[in-house]
Amino acid sequence: MEFLNPSLLVWSGLVGIPVVIHLLFRPRPKVQPFPPVMLLQTVKRRSQAILKIKHVLLLIARMAVLLLIVLAIARPRFKSTLTVTGGRETGAVAIVIDDSYRMQYSEQGATRFDRAKALACATLDTLEAGTQVTVVFASQEPMEFAIDVNGIKRFVQSTSCTNLGVTSIEAVAKAVLKLDELKGVPRELYVFTDMTRAAWTTAGSASSPGEGGATAANPGATLPASARGTTVYIVDVGTGGNGNIAVDSLAISPSVLRQNQPVRISGTVTGGDSGGARVVELFVEGEKRDEQTLALGIGERQSYSFSFTPTGEPLKTGYARLAGQDALALDDTRFFTLNLERPPGILLVNGAPSGDPDHDELRYLATALAPETLGRKQVVAVESITPQQLLGQSLQDYKAVILANVHGLSGHAWGKLYRFVTSGGGLIIFGGDKVGGTAYEAASGADLLLPAPLGKVVSAPSGAHMSPAQQAHPIVKAFQGGMNGDLSQATFSRFHELVLAKPGGPPGLPEKKDGQPEDEPVTENEAAGAAADACSAGPNSIVIMAFDGRQPALVQRNVGAGRVLFFASTCDADWSDFPRFPAYVPFVHEMVKCVCNFTALRHSYAVGESVRVDVEPGAVDARLAVFGPTGEPLASPAVDPAMRSAFVKDTFAPGNYEARYTAEARQKRVGWSVNIECSESGTANASPAFVEKQLPQMTVLLARDKAELEEHVRTVHLGKEYAMYALAALVALMLFELVFANRVF
Repeated sequence: MEFLNPSLLVWSGLVGIPVVIHLLFRPRPKVQPFPPVMLLQTVKRRSQAILKIKHVLLLIARMAVLLLIVLAIARPRFKSTLTVTGGRETGAVAIVIDDSYRMQYSEQGATRFDRAKALACATLDTLEAGTQVTVVFASQEPMEFAIDVNGIKRFVQSTSCTNLGVTSIEAVAKAVLKLDELKGVPRELYVFTDMTRAAWTTAGSASSPGEGGATAANPGATLPASARGTTVYIVDVGTGGNGNIAVDSLAISPSVLRQNQPVRISGTVTGGDSGGARVVELFVEGEKRDEQTLALGIGERQSYSFSFTPTGEPLKTGYARLAGQDALALDDTRFFTLNLERPPGILLVNGAPSGDPDHDELRYLATALAPETLGRKQVVAVESITPQQLLGQSLQDYKAVILANVHGLSGHAWGKLYRFVTSGGGLIIFGGDKVGGTAYEAASGADLLLPAPLGKVVSAPSGAHMSPAQQAHPIVKAFQGGMNGDLSQATFSRFHELVLAKPGGPPGLPEKKDGQPEDEPVTENEAAGAAADACSAGPNSIVIMAFDGRQPALVQRNVGAGRVLFFASTCDADWSDFPRFPAYVPFVHEMVKCVCNFTALRHSYAVGESVRVDVEPGAVDARLAVFGPTGEPLASPAVDPAMRSAFVKDTFAPGNYEARYTAEARQKRVGWSVNIECSESGTANASPAFVEKQLPQMTVLLARDKAELEEHVRTVHLGKEYAMYALAALVALMLFELVFANRVF
């Protein structure tokens, strides 16, 4: 035990005053002869023992009253096992401040981050002169140790909250490692954060909704061993409420975006402690396009969905946001970017042209792909040629070639198509009365593209119907559940027989060598090499649709980097009534989508994530011109000529970004969106027991305000005071003395 005012203990000698008074005023018996003295002596002997005990108790009570008065004034205290030896010594202190975007939550006229900085500065003022101090913001590396309190306070006050999602556990681990640099000195940690689950949940368990998640199962996994025994003061700067409503997700479909095709923007909104109606607004290129009202319950998640058709420029930006603002405005908006591909060029080779549009081979196919009524909103750009024009036609600007009932192709033409497909192009072959013969035999080179050899033309007087053979194929999936029509309604009277001797076939020839003309015919050596590889290449042809479940109707073959589809009937109404059914149009479009092999571009990144920007061949700029969400120019990353890509690292603000470069004498624009990680948007509190479980090696003291923090610090450094307990005992003892004295006398 120690005393804050030990000099006052000399007054404890006052306890002797009652002894003196007792001795001076004690009764002295007088001896007198009296007749009934024998009776009185008997009574006296019986009560004298009890009376002596009462006098002794009264004496002790009066002495204790005086002693307690002295003790209360001297302020006794008892040190605990946490106490720093010798009082509050100069040592090492780490000030940890949570600067996650969650700390921008505003309540009672200030953000949690502002309150954390104010309390941190107030704590710095209480440190002993010469204390080594480091400041650790959760998203930054620790500051070097310093003893200039005013300079440290200026650094704290000038630091802004980040847009990253970071946890207090990671910050505590960094602070402990920084304190390890100073050996043999007392050390303490002060953590200024809120008590949300997100602040005390490691990345590996961020998805855990409760307190029994992965972090709780492995507490302290991120803390170094040197954290054991360290005292950490955790100051809760939040009020415990969860008034935040967040737009916590946004998705774009389809995954491959093309001009003039509908785009769907969808996502979810999560409510806080209070429900009610909230409006979600859709903005595209700064213009409000649509809005949707959601009825949110307490903590409930609701979905929103918008659709629109982008036109014009191939780069579109926008965002979905909550109308108005709540306590945490940063997660009220989700940004999106649409990198729209130009309508793919499709080359139609008309094998049976006619001056009468009603009898032209492409009457239905061309209308299905690019109806004239859509004008500039067409999803594909088609061009029609004859088979004789194919050799002189450059295929560079086309994604796919469609042969519609084509007969007379030479070996040069097949070689040109083969190299177009192996380099990534697509080929669709429709049957008809002109398909077959020597032009489709092995000697011409057609067998290197056809999924299977052609047999005879099969007649079906009662009509054949088409059904799926591969349920998992994207073309089939587009019609599952009645979507886009019923393929089985069409009736086919004639179709080509495909001879599938075994699954698989020639995988294709080596790609075109440098300097080799694209229309050069397939050589015997190339054909022999492809046939030799067939045994080890495995199956590369699949039947997608079948007639009556027996004869192949639609077959796909992968050749090099491209794909070939063969449809065993015609694209017009000569052999079937398929073109007259609604399912014909989406079926044709799904075939084109399949052979064009569209790949989805990544359009959304998290704050702080590096973005890889791929440039097209022929790019002449050594660096990208990058622009941030407000149009401000950012650092220009260098383009790696080998990988034809550059990395943009300055993505610390949510919003829409853009990179520009020059290729083929045209300026190219690539965009992407950066959004916050919504894992920390929930501001629901964790229990003190949960927080302590995350720091199992440390001595954790939780404080709700400055006064409670000061009390914890006093307890650790000076011990716990018992003056109030002494005063309480004094009052009780004085009441006892008063009552007891009246009973005695």
